[in-house]
Amino acid sequence: MHQGVWSYLINNMYLPMPPEHRQGIRDEFELFNRPLTKALYDRGVKLIAGTDTPIPFLVPGFALHHELEELVDVGLTPYEALRTSTTHPFEFLGELDEAGTVEVGKRADLVLLEANPLDNISNTQKIAGVMIQGRWLSKAEIQEGLEELVAYYDKFKVSYALQGLLNQQVQEQDILGMAMAVRLADGTVIGKASGYSDPSGEEAWSVDTVSAIGSVTKTFTAVVIMQLVEEGKLSLDDTIDTWFPEQPNGDRITIRMLLSHTSGLANYISGENVMEGKWTKEWAPMDLVAESNNLEPVGEPGSSDAYYSNTNYVLLGLIVEEITGNSWAQEVESRIIKPLDLKDTTFLSKEGVFDIIVGGYAKTKDGYINALELPWYPHPSTVWAAGEIVTTVSDLMTFASALFDGELLSKETLAVMAQPLGIDVSSGRPWGLGGAGLEIGGLRAFGMGGDIPGYHAFFAGFLDNKIVVTAAINTQEGDVITPSMAALQYISQ
Repeated sequence: MHQGVWSYLINNMYLPMPPEHRQGIRDEFELFNRPLTKALYDRGVKLIAGTDTPIPFLVPGFALHHELEELVDVGLTPYEALRTSTTHPFEFLGELDEAGTVEVGKRADLVLLEANPLDNISNTQKIAGVMIQGRWLSKAEIQEGLEELVAYYDKFKVSYALQGLLNQQVQEQDILGMAMAVRLADGTVIGKASGYSDPSGEEAWSVDTVSAIGSVTKTFTAVVIMQLVEEGKLSLDDTIDTWFPEQPNGDRITIRMLLSHTSGLANYISGENVMEGKWTKEWAPMDLVAESNNLEPVGEPGSSDAYYSNTNYVLLGLIVEEITGNSWAQEVESRIIKPLDLKDTTFLSKEGVFDIIVGGYAKTKDGYINALELPWYPHPSTVWAAGEIVTTVSDLMTFASALFDGELLSKETLAVMAQPLGIDVSSGRPWGLGGAGLEIGGLRAFGMGGDIPGYHAFFAGFLDNKIVVTAAINTQEGDVITPSMAALQYISQ
């Protein structure tokens, strides 16, 4: 069967199935195959082993051993089973005088076994070495090659599974498209996408599609703050009245509380008021803070109850500027974007960015609308250090990988960031510093999601291995976190 057909069947039919359904297909295959094999053998048909290797759940080489055992199980002797992979194929090809038996003048590769397969056909798996094309391969060399093969197959399997997951999610969520990248334990990065980035279906989603990542920006801001902490230029326990002497509760609110949403400060912009016309104009950061201060505090500073608030990160952005003398954007560029060579990462406020960014779409009864074109869409300045970055899934993977690998911060600092300090009263998320401290399958993890009208993004990774996932979508009604977590759990098994 054509390679493309097999790829389509595996990606779109076989891999998306639940494991129990895939096992059912294998069971049904055997129920059909075994009686057929026995009937052919009983009627004198010369069987040839290895003709079923295109089957997606069989691995050539390994499958031959199992096939020989199956042939013995249906009634062949070990000797007759061995002939299905020696003399019979060359009889069929009309080349028995050239190969198929070990004789002087014939072509043959030799397998040296540690036990007699005529006593037990499973002894074909007890290989001591192989002579192939005049070269001797020892058991150790074969094992090394098999390990390389297994590693390749694992990546191949993840690639197909990831594509199947994305295809399934785009269909089941009924969204335009989705892109996702995963980094495996050995550092290999696999990126896949499904669907389109616009309702016309003209542009396919890819890991290089530029999209808004919303509050994932907060992790970038947190990294800059933590770098300043590592440089000794501020402390997590510094109170913010140092920079904002007029800020209510400023003598009680610390840098640590801003990072973990445990400051008690109200969110100046949220789902309830995002469509108010006042957000369409350009805002200065301190005016956003003033909007928050016009609202009542939502909690006590330092409480274990976390209240998610963009205000916290606007204040952090201002602190970065006060300490460094540069703009927040300049510090993000000089400390993160340029060192990591994030060529497709920039800011919503940059001139020309809306020419390169994909549209963010919302569903209506009349079809999709581009949220960017709505009259109430907030000005980029309203999110600033809390949500202004745009990037690609590929660039986000580079950033996240550098974060987990200790390139941006020490691993000790990252461990501090991943320690939950407050539980979000609305979502239940365990907020650390600049993201959520998670536990997945008993392993410590850290991640952050971002939502801005029309866009969703997410990254997460483990602290003690190299596994990372990044993802993005541009459909308002979509969910990027659930499939990302499913991918993390799959590759960490």
